[in-house]
Amino acid sequence: MGKTLNKSAQKEINGGRAFFDCTDVCRIREEDRPYHIGLQMDLYGLDFSHCTCSGHSC
Repeated sequence: MGKTLNKSAQKEINGGRAFFDCTDVCRIREEDRPYHIGLQMDLYGLDFSHCTCSGHSC
């Protein structure tokens, strides 16, 4: 646990799919969100930096 994954490994785990909306972002642990938001930008050109989450919902 706590191992940082490279982009290839993360894509395999996430199935390489783009997030649909902020709800997808909010399902990710808060400390992991910056990585996943950056990954979405790198892979798909999608910017979810505007998402704000309270608990597990947006």
